[in-house]
Amino acid sequence: MSRAICGGLFIAILLFLPARLTAHDIPADATVHVFIKPDGNRLNVLVRMQMVSIHEIDWPVHKEDGTLDLSRIEPSLRDAATKWIGNRMDVYESDARIDSPKLAAVRLSLEGDASFGRYEDALAQLYGPPLGSGTKLLPTQGVLDALFEYPIQSDRSRFSFHPQFDRFGLRVLTVLRVLEPDGVIGHWNTKVAILESCGWIRCGIRRCGRSSKWVSTTSSMAPIICCFCSAL
Repeated sequence: MSRAICGGLFIAILLFLPARLTAHDIPADATVHVFIKPDGNRLNVLVRMQMVSIHEIDWPVHKEDGTLDLSRIEPSLRDAATKWIGNRMDVYESDARIDSPKLAAVRLSLEGDASFGRYEDALAQLYGPPLGSGTKLLPTQGVLDALFEYPIQSDRSRFSFHPQFDRFGLRVLTVLRVLEPDGVIGHWNTKVAILESCGWIRCGIRRCGRSSKWVSTTSSMAPIICCFCSAL
Protein backbone atom coordinates (compact mmCIF):
# COMPACT_ATOMS: atom_id res chain seq x y z
CA MET A 1 0.00 0.00 0.00
CA SER A 2 1.43 3.37 -0.99
CA ARG A 3 2.22 6.15 1.47
CA ALA A 4 -0.39 8.36 -0.16
CA ILE A 5 -3.13 5.79 0.43
CA CYS A 6 -2.01 5.19 4.03
CA GLY A 7 -1.97 8.93 4.65
CA GLY A 8 -5.45 9.27 3.22
CA LEU A 9 -6.79 6.49 5.44
CA PHE A 10 -5.19 8.03 8.52
CA ILE A 11 -6.79 11.41 7.80
CA ALA A 12 -10.16 9.75 7.19
CA ILE A 13 -9.96 8.01 10.58
CA LEU A 14 -9.13 11.27 12.32
CA LEU A 15 -12.09 12.96 10.66
CA PHE A 16 -14.40 10.07 11.45
CA LEU A 17 -13.68 9.80 15.18
CA PRO A 18 -14.68 13.35 16.20
CA ALA A 19 -17.89 12.97 14.20
CA ARG A 20 -18.82 9.89 16.23
CA LEU A 21 -18.05 11.57 19.50
CA THR A 22 -20.10 14.61 18.56
CA ALA A 23 -23.01 12.46 17.43
CA HIS A 24 -23.16 10.79 20.85
CA ASP A 25 -22.53 14.03 22.77
CA ILE A 26 -19.87 12.48 24.99
CA PRO A 27 -18.94 15.09 27.60
CA ALA A 28 -15.32 16.19 27.83
CA ASP A 29 -15.25 15.68 31.62
CA ALA A 30 -17.33 13.40 33.81
CA THR A 31 -17.27 12.78 37.56
CA VAL A 32 -18.55 9.66 39.30
CA HIS A 33 -18.99 9.41 43.08
CA VAL A 34 -18.92 5.96 44.70
CA PHE A 35 -19.45 4.84 48.29
CA ILE A 36 -18.72 1.24 49.29
CA LYS A 37 -19.86 -0.10 52.66
CA PRO A 38 -19.83 -3.76 53.76
CA ASP A 39 -22.87 -4.41 55.93
CA GLY A 40 -23.47 -7.91 57.27
CA ASN A 41 -24.33 -10.21 54.38
CA ARG A 42 -24.36 -7.50 51.73
CA LEU A 43 -22.00 -4.96 50.19
CA ASN A 44 -23.64 -1.62 49.53
CA VAL A 45 -22.37 0.30 46.50
CA LEU A 46 -23.83 3.77 46.21
CA VAL A 47 -23.12 5.61 42.94
CA ARG A 48 -23.83 9.06 41.50
CA MET A 49 -23.23 9.81 37.82
CA GLN A 50 -24.12 12.71 35.53
CA MET A 51 -27.15 12.36 33.30
CA VAL A 52 -25.23 13.87 30.39
CA SER A 53 -23.09 10.71 30.30
CA ILE A 54 -26.10 8.43 29.74
CA HIS A 55 -27.16 7.45 26.21
CA GLU A 56 -29.51 4.99 24.53
CA ILE A 57 -32.26 5.36 27.14
CA ASP A 58 -35.83 6.14 26.11
CA TRP A 59 -36.55 8.96 28.56
CA PRO A 60 -40.19 10.09 28.95
CA VAL A 61 -40.37 13.76 27.98
CA HIS A 62 -42.97 16.48 27.61
CA LYS A 63 -43.62 17.05 23.91
CA GLU A 64 -43.97 20.80 24.25
CA ASP A 65 -40.48 21.54 25.63
CA GLY A 66 -38.52 18.26 25.68
CA THR A 67 -38.11 18.26 29.46
CA LEU A 68 -38.32 15.06 31.48
CA ASP A 69 -41.73 13.83 32.56
CA LEU A 70 -40.84 13.07 36.18
CA SER A 71 -44.18 11.39 36.84
CA ARG A 72 -43.19 8.56 34.46
CA ILE A 73 -39.41 8.48 34.89
CA GLU A 74 -38.94 5.66 37.43
CA PRO A 75 -38.70 2.73 34.93
CA SER A 76 -36.24 4.66 32.76
CA LEU A 77 -34.09 5.54 35.77
CA ARG A 78 -33.90 1.87 36.74
CA ASP A 79 -33.05 0.92 33.17
CA ALA A 80 -30.28 3.54 33.03
CA ALA A 81 -28.88 2.55 36.42
CA THR A 82 -28.69 -1.11 35.38
CA LYS A 83 -27.14 -0.51 31.95
CA TRP A 84 -24.79 2.36 32.78
CA ILE A 85 -23.80 1.57 36.37
CA GLY A 86 -24.63 -1.97 37.42
CA ASN A 87 -23.38 -3.56 34.22
CA ARG A 88 -20.17 -1.51 34.37
CA MET A 89 -18.99 -2.60 37.81
CA ASP A 90 -17.26 -5.88 38.65
CA VAL A 91 -17.18 -6.66 42.37
CA TYR A 92 -15.32 -9.62 43.87
CA GLU A 93 -15.35 -11.25 47.29
CA SER A 94 -11.97 -12.92 47.66
CA ASP A 95 -11.44 -14.22 44.10
CA ALA A 96 -15.10 -14.87 43.29
CA ARG A 97 -17.05 -12.40 41.19
CA ILE A 98 -20.35 -11.40 42.81
CA ASP A 99 -23.14 -11.77 40.26
CA SER A 100 -26.71 -10.47 40.17
CA PRO A 101 -26.55 -7.40 42.42
CA LYS A 102 -29.88 -5.98 43.51
CA LEU A 103 -30.79 -2.45 42.44
CA ALA A 104 -32.22 -1.39 45.80
CA ALA A 105 -33.01 2.26 45.04
CA VAL A 106 -32.65 4.85 42.30
CA ARG A 107 -33.54 8.52 41.89
CA LEU A 108 -32.87 11.68 39.92
CA SER A 109 -31.23 14.58 41.77
CA LEU A 110 -30.28 18.12 40.86
CA GLU A 111 -26.77 18.78 39.58
CA GLY A 112 -25.87 21.04 42.51
CA ASP A 113 -27.05 18.65 45.23
CA ALA A 114 -24.30 18.25 47.86
CA SER A 115 -25.55 15.13 49.64
CA PHE A 116 -22.77 12.89 48.30
CA GLY A 117 -20.25 14.46 50.66
CA ARG A 118 -21.17 11.85 53.30
CA TYR A 119 -22.52 8.31 52.98
CA GLU A 120 -25.37 8.94 55.42
CA ASP A 121 -26.46 12.07 53.57
CA ALA A 122 -26.25 10.34 50.20
CA LEU A 123 -28.36 7.43 51.47
CA ALA A 124 -30.93 9.81 52.94
CA GLN A 125 -31.11 11.69 49.65
CA LEU A 126 -31.63 8.45 47.73
CA TYR A 127 -34.58 7.41 49.92
CA GLY A 128 -35.93 10.94 50.32
CA PRO A 129 -38.82 12.51 48.43
CA PRO A 130 -38.35 12.58 44.63
CA LEU A 131 -38.13 15.77 42.65
CA GLY A 132 -41.47 17.48 42.21
CA SER A 133 -43.30 16.88 38.95
CA GLY A 134 -42.98 20.57 38.15
CA THR A 135 -39.16 20.44 38.08
CA LYS A 136 -37.87 21.26 34.61
CA LEU A 137 -34.87 19.20 33.52
CA LEU A 138 -33.69 18.10 30.10
CA PRO A 139 -32.51 14.48 29.71
CA THR A 140 -28.90 15.72 29.86
CA GLN A 141 -29.38 17.61 33.14
CA GLY A 142 -29.20 16.42 36.72
CA VAL A 143 -27.52 13.38 38.25
CA LEU A 144 -28.55 9.74 38.61
CA ASP A 145 -28.20 8.20 42.09
CA ALA A 146 -28.35 4.43 42.55
CA LEU A 147 -27.80 1.90 45.33
CA PHE A 148 -26.70 -1.62 44.46
CA GLU A 149 -26.63 -4.41 47.05
CA TYR A 150 -24.21 -7.31 46.47
CA PRO A 151 -24.75 -10.55 48.47
CA ILE A 152 -21.58 -11.46 50.38
CA GLN A 153 -20.44 -14.14 52.82
CA SER A 154 -18.88 -11.76 55.33
CA ASP A 155 -18.32 -8.02 55.68
CA ARG A 156 -14.73 -8.85 56.75
CA SER A 157 -13.81 -10.53 53.45
CA ARG A 158 -11.30 -9.23 50.92
CA PHE A 159 -13.14 -7.28 48.21
CA SER A 160 -12.15 -6.02 44.77
CA PHE A 161 -13.92 -3.24 42.89
CA HIS A 162 -13.35 -2.84 39.14
CA PRO A 163 -15.30 0.08 37.58
CA GLN A 164 -15.65 0.43 33.83
CA PHE A 165 -16.78 4.03 33.60
CA ASP A 166 -14.58 5.04 30.66
CA ARG A 167 -17.55 5.71 28.34
CA PHE A 168 -18.93 8.38 30.66
CA GLY A 169 -16.66 11.06 29.16
CA LEU A 170 -13.38 11.75 27.39
CA ARG A 171 -11.86 12.24 30.86
CA VAL A 172 -13.49 10.46 33.79
CA LEU A 173 -12.82 11.20 37.46
CA THR A 174 -14.05 8.55 39.90
CA VAL A 175 -14.07 9.49 43.58
CA LEU A 176 -14.29 6.37 45.77
CA ARG A 177 -14.99 6.40 49.51
CA VAL A 178 -14.98 3.22 51.59
CA LEU A 179 -16.57 2.89 55.03
CA GLU A 180 -16.11 0.41 57.87
CA PRO A 181 -18.84 -2.25 58.24
CA ASP A 182 -20.09 -0.74 61.51
CA GLY A 183 -20.32 2.72 59.96
CA VAL A 184 -18.03 4.42 62.47
CA ILE A 185 -15.03 6.46 61.41
CA GLY A 186 -12.20 4.00 60.87
CA HIS A 187 -9.14 3.41 58.76
CA TRP A 188 -11.12 3.17 55.52
CA ASN A 189 -13.12 6.26 56.30
CA THR A 190 -10.00 8.42 56.43
CA LYS A 191 -9.08 7.64 52.86
CA VAL A 192 -10.41 8.93 49.57
CA ALA A 193 -9.28 7.20 46.40
CA ILE A 194 -9.29 9.34 43.27
CA LEU A 195 -9.08 7.52 39.96
CA GLU A 196 -8.59 9.65 36.90
CA SER A 197 -8.73 7.96 33.53
CA CYS A 198 -8.28 9.07 29.96
CA GLY A 199 -9.54 6.83 27.20
CA TRP A 200 -10.50 3.16 27.36
CA ILE A 201 -9.08 1.58 30.50
CA ARG A 202 -9.85 -0.97 33.16
CA CYS A 203 -9.05 -0.04 36.71
CA GLY A 204 -9.87 -1.26 40.16
CA ILE A 205 -9.47 -0.89 43.89
CA ARG A 206 -8.84 -3.90 46.08
CA ARG A 207 -9.12 -4.30 49.82
CA CYS A 208 -6.24 -6.43 51.15
CA GLY A 209 -7.34 -8.71 53.94
CA ARG A 210 -8.85 -6.96 56.94
CA SER A 211 -6.55 -3.97 56.71
CA SER A 212 -7.41 -0.53 55.41
CA LYS A 213 -5.15 -0.94 52.40
CA TRP A 214 -6.78 -0.85 48.99
CA VAL A 215 -4.71 -1.56 45.88
CA SER A 216 -5.46 -0.12 42.45
CA THR A 217 -5.23 -2.51 39.52
CA THR A 218 -5.04 -1.37 35.91
CA SER A 219 -4.77 -2.93 32.48
CA SER A 220 -4.60 -0.41 29.68
CA MET A 221 -2.43 1.64 27.35
CA ALA A 222 -4.00 4.79 28.76
CA PRO A 223 -2.63 6.48 31.89
CA ILE A 224 -4.25 6.30 35.28
CA ILE A 225 -3.49 8.38 38.33
CA CYS A 226 -4.36 6.94 41.72
CA CYS A 227 -3.66 8.92 44.85
CA PHE A 228 -4.81 8.79 48.42
CA CYS A 229 -5.47 11.85 50.52
CA SER A 230 -7.06 12.60 53.85
CA ALA A 231 -10.83 12.93 53.77
CA LEU A 232 -12.26 16.36 54.36
